[in-house]
Amino acid sequence: IKPPALGGGYTVAILDSGIRKTHISLRGKVLYEANFSNSPTAEDIFDHGTAVAYVAAGGRHVYGEEAGAGPGINLFNIKVLNDDGMGSTESVTLGIEEVIRLQNEAQERGEGPLSPMFPNMINLSLGSPDDGDPDNPIRVACRRAIREDIRISTVAAAGNGGPGAGTIATPASDPLVIAVGALGVEPYSILDYSSRGPTREGYIKPDLVFFGDRLLLASSKSDTAFSVRSGTSFSAPAIAGVSVLV
Repeated sequence: IKPPALGGGYTVAILDSGIRKTHISLRGKVLYEANFSNSPTAEDIFDHGTAVAYVAAGGRHVYGEEAGAGPGINLFNIKVLNDDGMGSTESVTLGIEEVIRLQNEAQERGEGPLSPMFPNMINLSLGSPDDGDPDNPIRVACRRAIREDIRISTVAAAGNGGPGAGTIATPASDPLVIAVGALGVEPYSILDYSSRGPTREGYIKPDLVFFGDRLLLASSKSDTAFSVRSGTSFSAPAIAGVSVLV
């Protein structure tokens, strides 16, 4: 019998509202924290980033226990949204640049992709309306992370602006960013609120869809709290986690 794929050794940077790293499902998984929001700490007061982190890497692979896509994955907590869930172009761009810096430093130390401090992927469960501008600073930063000499795969939530066409958010609208929409189980279909393409530049989006409806996820309300959540914010980190496993 082959051992389960857990994502051990790989690291996903969660750019969000912070992570409650003491949560029972996330203890020992957050290896680095940085705060680029205008809130005083990297804690998840808004109660969003903790759930996102859980989807990618929460829990344990143990029979009878809930877990995320890759419970062996390491996490970087890069807070770019404040305690009201609001961010800025500057905060998100600085967060992406921080992840790039951390990988550059890991490379300079001679570390490879399986080093815990070597970020392999960025998750952006955030967005703003698509302005059709390829020079949008967040999109530029994403492409810099993805480029050949860095190769940090970047996943972003497609947005919850559906079902109308042309509702994909930025940075998911960038052709190099993996845009993830939300899928329901009953009925098995793309959820109405999941944003649709094309983008303002005519790109076909989203790139992938994944389950995102009524998921039981970790909550930052306490170290043992869970809540039921829905949205493309939670489909995206599932793809980030599964991508690491692949």
